[in-house]
Amino acid sequence: MAAKGVLRLGDKVMWNREAVRFLNSGAVVSIGRISYSTYLWQQLFLNKHETGLLQTFPMNMVATFCCATISYIILEQPLNKLRKRLRPSVAATGLSFTNWISGP
Repeated sequence: MAAKGVLRLGDKVMWNREAVRFLNSGAVVSIGRISYSTYLWQQLFLNKHETGLLQTFPMNMVATFCCATISYIILEQPLNKLRKRLRPSVAATGLSFTNWISGP
C-alpha cells in the first residue's frame, strides 16, 4: 500500500511527489513496521527518573530501536503469519462489516 503525500491549504489539497517519495522510502517504511514495538519498548528506556546508562541519551534511543527491531523479528512477524494462516478469509466466510452491523 503506497503512502500518499498531501499538502492541505484550506480547502485545497495538493499532491506532493517529494512527500510521496519520502514516505515510501525504505527507512520510513521500516520505522513504520517497528512502530508498535518501539512504542512498547520506549517506556523502559525513555524514563527521565532513572539515571542508568540505558536511560541516558543517545543510548536510550539505540536500546529502544534495537529491542523494537528484535521484538518485531522474533515476535510480531511470526505472530502475524500465524494470524493470517488461522483467520479464514472474508471471502471464504461470506462475512462482511455490513453483515456484522445489520445481522444475518
